Amino acid sequence: MGKRGPPKKPTALKLVQGTAQPSRINPDEPVPTGPLGAPPKHMRAEGKRRWRWLSESAWWLTDADRGCAEQYCDRWALYRDAQKAIGHHGMIYEGKEGYTMINAALSAYSNCEKALMQLGGKLGLDPSSRADIVAPKRDQPGPNPFAING
Repeated sequence: MGKRGPPKKPTALKLVQGTAQPSRINPDEPVPTGPLGAPPKHMRAEGKRRWRWLSESAWWLTDADRGCAEQYCDRWALYRDAQKAIGHHGMIYEGKEGYTMINAALSAYSNCEKALMQLGGKLGLDPSSRADIVAPKRDQPGPNPFAING
């Protein structure tokens, strides 16, 4: 059985909001320290373009977000491929035997769209999830100001 209820609020967010209670703080909660970094070498060109946009636009992402960011960028590349296929063939086309067929790219497009919405929410890329993020300013130098042990 999976976890129930809303996701736990990170300790750093509790501290910033002033709602931290010692009994509800995990003293061993990991604190990411590195930047998002360069895109994975195996990623396709469209995914790498999205990665660069992501690392510039969502400067709050860290090395701990790489897996989710990679999934997001890979899905973005597939989403763009599906858009092109739909633009080229249309949503409905006539098959070899004269039957009307729905373009399979439409299903891929829809699946990628759903995945992008979910992953984007996890990364703070939509207005409602971004409202919950307490991110350092872009030009803020030095150590992570939200680190518990720093």
